[in-house]
Amino acid sequence: MDAESFKNLTLDEQIKLALSSKDPKILDIIARSDCDAAKIYAARNKFTSGKSLDIMAHNTTSRTVFESLLGNLNLLPSTRAKLAKAS
Repeated sequence: MDAESFKNLTLDEQIKLALSSKDPKILDIIARSDCDAAKIYAARNKFTSGKSLDIMAHNTTSRTVFESLLGNLNLLPSTRAKLAKAS
């Protein structure tokens, strides 16, 4: 899957993918997307890498995404510190 294919999915399909994916490439695509709803669930996904979580933190202004990121154990300490300062 590429970014264009992800964009062509319905919102429900994007969210389901964010919830269930174990593929780091797909989770990275979601992190770089404009879909904050999918990012919320990708941020909660235990298979999302620290790198993808960091990308999400820099690629959104959604408070709900930020809160979801803080709950993920894979969040890099440097990203956690930045988010804590911002809140």
